Amino acid sequence: MKTTEQTTEEKATRQCWECLKRRLVCDLTRPGCRKCQKVGKECPGYDQQKPLQWIAPGKVSSRRRNKQSQPKQLSPAVQAASRPSKGAEGCEKKKTTCAGVCSHEERALEVGSRFAALVIRDIQKLEGALHGGDPAKVIPYKEENGIPHYGGMLSETSDIVQAVYYFNTQIYPTMVCVTEMAPNPYIMYFPLAALHVLPPSVHHILVCFAMNHRINSVPNGSDRQVVSENWSKVYHHRGEAIRQMSNAIALDKTRCCDATITSVLMFLCVELQQSSSINWRTHSDGLLKLLNMRGGLMPVFRTKAQLAPCIMLFVLIVIMSNTTSPAMNQFVLAGTVDELIQNVTEMYSIIFPNVLCPPELFVVLLRICELRSRASTILFDVDDDTCFIEANDILERIEAFEPKDWAQPNAFYDEWLLIGTMWKASLGIYAICSFQSIYILPSSPSLSATRALYSDSLFLAVKSAMLSSRINKFVLWPLVVLGFSAGYQGDGLKNWVEQQLSDVSRLQGSTSPLKARAVLKRYWAREERSWEECFDRPYAFVV
Repeated sequence: MKTTEQTTEEKATRQCWECLKRRLVCDLTRPGCRKCQKVGKECPGYDQQKPLQWIAPGKVSSRRRNKQSQPKQLSPAVQAASRPSKGAEGCEKKKTTCAGVCSHEERALEVGSRFAALVIRDIQKLEGALHGGDPAKVIPYKEENGIPHYGGMLSETSDIVQAVYYFNTQIYPTMVCVTEMAPNPYIMYFPLAALHVLPPSVHHILVCFAMNHRINSVPNGSDRQVVSENWSKVYHHRGEAIRQMSNAIALDKTRCCDATITSVLMFLCVELQQSSSINWRTHSDGLLKLLNMRGGLMPVFRTKAQLAPCIMLFVLIVIMSNTTSPAMNQFVLAGTVDELIQNVTEMYSIIFPNVLCPPELFVVLLRICELRSRASTILFDVDDDTCFIEANDILERIEAFEPKDWAQPNAFYDEWLLIGTMWKASLGIYAICSFQSIYILPSSPSLSATRALYSDSLFLAVKSAMLSSRINKFVLWPLVVLGFSAGYQGDGLKNWVEQQLSDVSRLQGSTSPLKARAVLKRYWAREERSWEECFDRPYAFVV
């Protein structure tokens, strides 16, 4: 029989300072952990503040740096990437500097190797700063979302770090300029420390996003061999992202967690950026099912602030893709159009900076899509003129909108005026042509004249918008609508739209405008002029 007194060991709630320093998983044993005992070290304990370390006389606590290496420690481009941008004032200057650095693949590899060494330092900072300075609270968060405890450097770390570097130096500075007109809280500098608490699927998706942007933004006449060599990396990381997401969805614990929902949404965005997948609707269906497992789209939006930007982007993608999808194949987000309008109105404050559409016109867009879907099911009910009345009411709402009254009276008034004009003309053409294609409205000379006026107005507005660095990233959908209207006009406008779509593709680093160009060219070659004939399958021209 044992004579020693049985005691219950009380576990600590945070790692000891020695294990944290050595990046080990502490066993949390009190009064000192056993891992420190095994290596012959005195456990410093689990106090909130790091204990003082006494240094024997004649010894130093840090190594002296090599004086010769100090001037070459970080290049100006890396220094720019390792701290947040100071705003839009230096946007053009920073963009020019970074473009010169990233124009050579060898230089990018060198910078990525140096930058990778900073990952561990940023991880340590995150461990100490996240959740009120208690690193032990990071572990439950990672376990809840199925995020592994990264130990050491992965074989693909260089690609991942270079992707973050590319975003911070090539993409983020150009987006800062956009936020001058409409501040966007979700356009931000990407902190390297965040990689530590992101799932592997997001890491691979980031690489796909950065490489796709790099490949598609290469100017004409550049060395295409370098571009083609990068496609193998894109396919590799895409496959790894799919594998990681499949593993997460297969487990009950991580099937619909925050990390999985974020991964699926980011993967959907990258697929649309590359336009390689014709089954993007499959990703959308899956994402909606995951959200329904969490209680529904809007309940998650209201209760999970960290998922708000994901849900907003998902809603925006679905709404804009419905405009270029057949009337009988619309993606349904709500039971009724009034419910959808209410939901969109609730989140429109964060939708607006991503689309710059006047709120009243965005509601009109929702009503057009809903009326198209409803009318497609009653095409043979000739006695019902409800759809005809609603269609004319929508046209009256569009015509009543005055861009001059809506334009913001500030330093960007002219650009706000262009945006309002673009959206009014685009929706006018979309409403008339899409309603005529499913026989809600007749093909009358007066409607043809109205469409022609909208087309001329839209051409002038898009032409001016392409010259503005603040709004030329928002012209893709109006440009697609103008391309459809060009089918009624000569080859001059068609050639101009085709060239502008190529420029927008390089500007946005996406093949989505090129996909739109291919769809329009196929439509131009046909004799029939119909919205349903042009967009005969679900297309999503969204960046």
